Amino acid sequence: MNRKQTVLIAVIGILAYGGHKFYWLITPHRGDAFEIKEITGDSFKIRITAYSEKGVWLPGAYYVFESSPVSSNEWREFMTVRADDPNQILHDAARIINEQAGYAYMLNMYAVTTDGGRTWSVWDTSTELKNRQDIFSRAIGEVDVTADGTGRMKLYKFSHEPSTTYPKTKDYGRHWSVE
Repeated sequence: MNRKQTVLIAVIGILAYGGHKFYWLITPHRGDAFEIKEITGDSFKIRITAYSEKGVWLPGAYYVFESSPVSSNEWREFMTVRADDPNQILHDAARIINEQAGYAYMLNMYAVTTDGGRTWSVWDTSTELKNRQDIFSRAIGEVDVTADGTGRMKLYKFSHEPSTTYPKTKDYGRHWSVE
């Protein structure tokens, strides 16, 4: 191998290594955790971890929702929400209703379990309400689900909207209806 070939291979190696590092720097990914909130019930617990976002010009945050049986420290992720701004976790972002049911929500995402946190159903207002031309806001303002499974969700209201939208549920929030 002559000197030109050796230099060429070295330059390609350096560019490949540098390109990988550059790609990592400009690709959105989770950074350090800046807040953790945990809610514990009789049979399962919910943890929300807020991570700063790295690799973008205007970083936001990733909010990771996990559940675990009370007797375990093995957490399973059931929902991740990315936000434009690194805000604090809402005080009521998750709630355990009873031994089997609980829910969590943030921005346009709502997740519910009815089997003690083993499985979760995720409801995305952006997808589920996309055909509703009369509903402008897709962001969840608050949720209240009772022990019998009935409840309602309040969507944020823009100033030009005539009224606030309140989707309702009869199955802990696996399904929501808007009248």
